[in-house]
Formats: sequence, structure tokens, C-alpha cells
Amino acid sequence: MARLNWIERALANAFFGPIPSVRYEDAIRMLLKAVELSPNSLYAHYQLALTYEESGQRDQAMKVLTQTITLSPRSSFEVEVKAQAQRRLQGLSSLATTASG
Repeated sequence: MARLNWIERALANAFFGPIPSVRYEDAIRMLLKAVELSPNSLYAHYQLALTYEESGQRDQAMKVLTQTITLSPRSSFEVEVKAQAQRRLQGLSSLATTASG
């Protein structure tokens, strides 16, 4: 919910009623709990990394993505999540290299 832009939020409000306001801090706190409860979940780690990235915490996102790609996939879904995490990490690493260069 924290990622919805104002147009998406307005459409969702029109169709589904009021959407609760969620801050990145709340989302991060809940995702950290999900990772704590399921430390081998590629999906929980990946969503945490995306949320860190969306909130402007690129270094933290890269750290979690690095952790994510060390996990072993337990399903075909997690194989794809791991591939997405690897691509995302490469993209963020390229941005970091370009910015420092």
C-alpha cells in the first residue's frame, strides 16, 4: 500500500473504499518480522529489499538483496524471486558505481 501513487490510491478508494495509510517504517517493521519468522523465505527478504529501496534506503536494500541471493530456493516461485533479486542487485550496484565514478 505504501507504494501506491495518488491516482492508484484514488481508484482503489473509489472501488474498494478507504485504504489504510501505511508508512514505509511500518512496512519495514512488518517485513523484518516476516523475515524473523521465516528466515529462509526468499520472498520475504526480497519484499523487504524492495521496500528499503522504495523508501530511499539503497544501501540497506543492497544488503538485504545480497542476503536474499544466498538463500536456497524451495520452489519454482522462489527460483524466479531469486533471479529477480539478482537482477535488482546488479541494477543497484551499477547505479552505485555510476554515482561514485
